[in-house]
Parts: sequence; C-alpha cells; structure tokens
Amino acid sequence: MNVHKILIYILLFVSFGLYSCSTQKNTASTRAYHQMCTKYNVGFNAKNSYAEGLKNLDENNQDDFTQRLSMFPISNGQNTNTASSQMDIVVEKCRKAIKKHSITKKPKRNGAKMKDPKYRYFYEQEEYVKGVKDAWVLLGKAELHKADFMGAAATFAYIQKHYPSDKEIVCEARIWQARAYAEMGWMYEAQEVFDKIDENDVTRRLNGDYAQTKAFILLKNNDIPEATQYLSLSVEKERNKYSSSRFHYLLGQLYLEQNQINKATEHFKKAIKLSQTYPMEFNARLMMLQFDRNSWQKNVKKLNKMLGNYNNREYQDQIYTALGNVYIEHKDTLKAIEAYKKGVENSTRNGVEKAATLIVLGDLYYGMKQYIDAHPCYQEASGLITTQHPDYKRVSLLGETLGELAVNYNTVVLQDSLQHLATLSDEERLKIVNNIIEQVKKEEEEAARLAEEAENKGFVETTRVGMGGAQIGANRSWYFYNPQLKSAGANQFRQKWGNRPLEDNWRRMNKVATLFSDNDTDEFADIENEADSVIANGGDSSVPEHHKPEYYLAQIPDSPERLEASNRLIADAIYAMAVIYDEKLNDLDMSLDMYRSFQTRFPNDIRQLEGLYASYRLCGKLDDAAGRDEFRMRIIDGYPDSKYASILSQPDYIDKALKMIAMQDSVYDATYNAYGRGDYATVYANYDYMKNNYPLSELMPKFAFLRAMSIGKTTPDIAFHTALTELVADYPQSDVTPMCKNILALMGQGFEAQQGSTHSSLISKREEEARTEITDSVADENSVFSDDPQTVYMLVLLLDDTADLNVNELLYDVAAFNFTKFMIKDYDIAKRELEGRECVIISSIESRREAEWYEKMLLSDPVFESRSMFSKVERIVISADNFDLLSKGKTLDEYRQWWLSVAGL
Repeated sequence: MNVHKILIYILLFVSFGLYSCSTQKNTASTRAYHQMCTKYNVGFNAKNSYAEGLKNLDENNQDDFTQRLSMFPISNGQNTNTASSQMDIVVEKCRKAIKKHSITKKPKRNGAKMKDPKYRYFYEQEEYVKGVKDAWVLLGKAELHKADFMGAAATFAYIQKHYPSDKEIVCEARIWQARAYAEMGWMYEAQEVFDKIDENDVTRRLNGDYAQTKAFILLKNNDIPEATQYLSLSVEKERNKYSSSRFHYLLGQLYLEQNQINKATEHFKKAIKLSQTYPMEFNARLMMLQFDRNSWQKNVKKLNKMLGNYNNREYQDQIYTALGNVYIEHKDTLKAIEAYKKGVENSTRNGVEKAATLIVLGDLYYGMKQYIDAHPCYQEASGLITTQHPDYKRVSLLGETLGELAVNYNTVVLQDSLQHLATLSDEERLKIVNNIIEQVKKEEEEAARLAEEAENKGFVETTRVGMGGAQIGANRSWYFYNPQLKSAGANQFRQKWGNRPLEDNWRRMNKVATLFSDNDTDEFADIENEADSVIANGGDSSVPEHHKPEYYLAQIPDSPERLEASNRLIADAIYAMAVIYDEKLNDLDMSLDMYRSFQTRFPNDIRQLEGLYASYRLCGKLDDAAGRDEFRMRIIDGYPDSKYASILSQPDYIDKALKMIAMQDSVYDATYNAYGRGDYATVYANYDYMKNNYPLSELMPKFAFLRAMSIGKTTPDIAFHTALTELVADYPQSDVTPMCKNILALMGQGFEAQQGSTHSSLISKREEEARTEITDSVADENSVFSDDPQTVYMLVLLLDDTADLNVNELLYDVAAFNFTKFMIKDYDIAKRELEGRECVIISSIESRREAEWYEKMLLSDPVFESRSMFSKVERIVISADNFDLLSKGKTLDEYRQWWLSVAGL
C-alpha cells in the first residue's frame, strides 16, 4: 500500500471521527459514539467518585444508637459535608457529559415506520443518548448525598418533565424525588410523588430503591407495622454489607417497638453477623441482653462481664444504662437508680450516650415526684444533645422549669437553716460551720482531681489526633469552638454556683450562696461586705475566705431586720413553688401543699387572697369538695369586699362554675372563629358576656386578647394601644401578655413623630440614612445572590398597590398567627417599604426549609384562607444575605429571576 492510500485512509478515519463527535447530527454512529463516551469515559469516572462518596459516608458515619437508627447515613445531620468533595466531582462530570454528549436533534424521519410503536417512541423522545439520561439521574443522586435535597428534588422533577416517555427513568426519578422530599420532612409532597409511581414500571433493578424509599416514608410518618414490611423487603434486596447490617439493626428496633422480642433478637443477630464496625456489633449485643425477658438474671451477669471487657471501656455508660433498664423491667427501682448513676459517673464521652442515661434517670426521678433530683439530670442532658434531638424541647424545658423550682427550694432550705443557726449558741454554730467548711474542702479536692484527669485525657486525645494527622472534628475541637462543651460547662457551673453576674470581683476564689440576692433592698446589701470586712481585719489572707468560719457566720439573720428579710425570701420562694407546681408541672397536690404552707407561715402576706383562690381552684380540679368549701368560706369571711367573694357568695355559684367549665371552651371557639371571619361585633358581645357572667374564667385573658385585636382593626391606634395596655395590667401572668407586649413595642418603635403633619417609619428612616452613605447605586459586579439553604432566612409579605389591606392589619394578623401557632419559636416581625411598596417581614427563620414550611402554615391558616388575604400579597422567601443585596443595587425582579433558576422552574 503506497503512502498516498495511507493518507487517504487516515483522512477518512479522522473525518468519520469528527463527524461522529457532532451533537448536531443524529445518526446511529453519532449516538453510538456519544453513548460510548458517556458510559466509558465521563460516566465511568462519575460512578467511581459516587461509589467513593458513599463509602466515605459509611466509614465516617457515627450513629446515635440511643435513638431509632436512621435508614441512611446522609440523614444524620453531622454527615452533611462528609461526601461533598466526591459528590462535587460527580456533579461536575455529569454536567460535562450532559453538555458535551447530549443529542436532542431529531433523526431523519422514516414515514414508513411511524406506525410502529417502538419507532414512534424512539422518534418522539427528547434525548437520544441513554447515557445522558443516566447522567441526569446520577447528578440528582449526588446532590442528595451532599445534602442538597432541594436541588436533588428539582433535578428529578426536570427528568420527569423532559423524559416522560422513558418509563424506567421516570420511575427512578420519582423514587429518588420522594426520598429527597422525605429527607427535608416534606411528607405530603413525598407521598404525593411516590403515589404517582406505577408499580408495573418498577423494574427488577429498581425493586430495592422502591422498597427502601417506601419504608423511609413510612418511618417518617411513624407507620411502624407497614414500614417493617417494606424494610424487610429492602434488606433482602440489599447487597452492601454495611447497609444490610444497619437495616437489620433497625428492624430489630422496630420489632421491639411492636413487642415482638423473638423477631427483634433474630435481626440483632444478623446485624452482628454482617457488622462492619464494633459499635454496631456492641449495640446489637446490648439490645439483645437488655430486652431478653426469659433469662434476665443470666443477662445481668453477661452485662457485668461486659463491663470488664477492655474493648468496652468507652461504653461503660451504655452498659450501666442497659443494666438499669433490666432492673426497671423487673420492678427493682433502687438497683435501677444505682445503675443509672454509675452510668453517669463512668461516662467518658460526654455525648448523647451520657445524655440518654441522664434523661432516663431524670424521667425516673420525675415520675417519683423527686423534682429536685431530676433537675440536674435534665439540665446536664440539655447541654449534651443538639436541637435536632427528639427529646430536646422536652428536656430543655424541664431543665429550665425544674431549675426555677430548685432555686426556690434551695432558698427555703438555706433560709430555714440560717434561721435555725440563729437560735443556737455560738459554740454550736461554730461546730456546724466547721463541718460545712470541711465538706466544701472535700468537694473542691474532688473537683480538682476530676479536672486534672480531664485535662490529662484532653492532652492525650490532642496528641493522638496530632500524631495521626486526623482532622479535629466537632467532638475534639477547642472548647470555645464547641457549643456542646460550652453548654455542658455552663450547666455544671450553674449547678454548683448558681447564676452569677459577670463582674471584676476576681479575688473571690469561691462564691457560696449568700442570704441576700442582688435584687434585695439596700438596707441588707452590706451583709456580704461585712463578711469580707471581718475576714480582712482578723483573718489569714493565705486561706481562701470561704474556708473561714467568719464568712458563714456573718450571713446568719441574727437581728429583727435580717430575720424579716429572710422571711420575705422564704415567702416569695414558697409562693413561686406553688405556682410552678400548678402551672408548669401540673402537680396539683404539691401545689396545694405549697399554698397551704404559705397560708400557714405567712398569714399577713398581701398574696393571701390570690393564694386562697388558687387553692379553691385546685380543690375543684382535684374533686375535693370539702377543700373547695373550706377555701370558699375563708375567702368570703376574710375578704368580703373582693371580686372573688362577690362571685363565690352567690347562692348558685356552684351551678355557674360548672356551667362556665362546660361552656367556656365552646364560647371561645365561636369567638375565635368570629374574629377570623371579621365579625368583630360578635367578638365584643362574647367578651362582654364572659366578663359579666364568668369573670374568673381561665380563658378571660384570651377573650380580652381577641377583643383587643378586634379593636385594632376597627378603631384608631390609640384605642388599640389602650386595650393592649389594660390587658397587660389586668393579666400580667397570662400566656397572651408577651404577645401584647411585643405588639405594643412594635407600635412604639414603628412610628416617629416628625415636624409637620406626616409620620415616617423608623425603619424607613434608617434605610434612608443608609442610602445616603452609598455613593454608587449600582451593585458591585462581585455582588451575586447566594444559594445557601442553611443560612438565616426571612419571608417577605409584599402588598399589592391595589390591595384593600392595611399594612398594620397584616402585621397584627401575622403576630396573632405566631402567637396561636408557635409557643416556643420566636419569629421577629417588622414592617417597612421595599421598592416603594409596603411589606411585612418575618425574620429569624433558621433555614430555607423552615421558611417554606412557615409559608405553607401561613397559607393554610383559616383566618387568612377564609378572607383570601394573600390574593393581593406577594410572598418572597429570601435569605438575609440576599435581602441585604436589595439595598445595594440589586432589584426584586433580578432576585425573582434568580430564584426561579435555582428552583429549576
């Protein structure tokens, strides 16, 4: 073959290659070429990175075995960035494949074959390279496994929209889109997408994904029996040992919840067999031992044997907790408490495992009404768990509530003890004080020993991490960068020393509880200074002051003035404890006991009348007719001119009281519904009816609140302000009072009187001042909208120019909505102008997901729904950073376009 022919062949080969590379030609050769490239080049690398990312997720995942295990590692919040680097590569490769190898141009039409369904399906499809469709699916999976659930859902929605004829691809996209929604907690959307799946389209390849997602959605909806069935199907299809092990462990937990011990044990054994990590194996064994009711004594011996195993040195708290659970199961409360205490003492990790032990112990004490013992358990546990923990709200609220109770209880104990010391001789006082000092020294020595151990352990851990070259994670970060450690430290400090103000009194090495707090009257404020003076004049400066008897002796109430002040503290504390037992702990018996103690010890206190009526009300709730009659007569005889006596002295007061209890809820519901319809006349009438006939109703503050809100919608602001002010004065302890104060603050801060006849918003004024500082109204070229779903967000309610809705009315309606719907969340509300239009802004929203959830809640509220309030109100979900750009040259139209592109619309 001569050189001429060789050159011709080379040119032909190159021409064929160049021809095949084109995505503007749709022939068998171009499709084959681009399919080969997506499968063996870009696609191959993307799949490898995806597999590496999943492996990285498995290897770095740290499960909380104290809770029901999550099905997938990515569901654990701490794994958000674990596989980001690998998944970013997958996203890059998939986008490259889609950009370079997508063929959307129609092939040359063959009219003779158009009657053939297969040919028609082939001709009418939007994408002709299967590898490109696969790249879209892999792109969505990668986004999901880097915790961009919103982005993943948008990608899978795009697939369904553009490739509707490819049933398998659409089916797979719906499965994964439903899972993305479920990961975000959007269960309605997840179920809606999943219900669209035709089971006939679920191929053998998709059976496992289908069953897993179905089980995942059912678990999120807490449908345990149904979820168990689909999870059992999932584990049969799973080939990954790590996933199989966790599925079996989760099945064991689900069967335990259904009280099917034998099946649970079977799955725990399988989890052990397939286990890829020691924590999985250890926890599966622990679960089997503590819930096997047939041979519990034998299992107690096995658990004690596990305590001596060197491999379990870090898991002592969990083993002791398991022992406690076994004892509780067999009604041995004393041994259970002892085991739980040892679990707390022997905990080395200070994480969720210790928190679980503390919560169980706290619940045990709480159930026994030993609230003071329960308090430190809840308080410490709340500092060890995150806000995502299912028990966080309950535990933190109990820690705070019992903390209030403990402070008042300790006040009573301390003041009673000091008053007792005042009755003793000098020799007896000195003997008791010296014993206290010895106890303080022992506690300090033990605290120093524990601190030294913790410091040494911290040094070893830091050295180990440094030598190994590992990254310091959240659990090993420096103290002040670790919020959990800081919270735990703060809780421990408060437990020992109480709430201390920040001050420069650094010479005081120790601060014990003194007789008088910072809030007491000035006549007793020098007592602590007197103790210092006694020590300074006659003591040894080398000895800490709290190790000297004079410091304690100076606090004894040994004069009539000090004794009176001490009694005031006791009276305040007992009354506060009675209110806490009643309103926060719902322990009516303890509350009644506290009120009786208050009435006995302090008969001349100005709160006697309120205490007597509270006791009367408590006896009614407890069905104690004799007690109710007792307190009724004490009120009538002792306080004949009071509002309570005027009601209780009526002959038919019992019938009225029973009628009030029976009808107050229905009247309030009718009043609230009338307010929602804008029927303010009915609101006023119902308020007057309750005020005249049942002024002692517990719902009167709520009636007064609806009345005030109605006044705000129908009269000038001054009348609204007056109504709210009266409500705050009449019901200072009501749960509606904080909302009234917030609205009053908004009214006070939102407007400022100006010279002339107009008023301007303070917020608008601040905006104007800020604008004068901006010399260039055009935004910096580098200022771009950012897409961070985890940053702080806000919801903007922008009024249409033609809306017949006043911005103040919208503001108050949103404030009322927040009050009725959210008892813990504290969203900020403000009104302002944006691009010349009035708007209400709800801020302090923690994430985009929460902002969108809040918007849905607002739209579904009957008050807004019935009045079609949002038909002329534009709703804008925007991050705080992006909102800031609107004042630096960006416009709302630019943001709207950007938002549509991010949402994939």
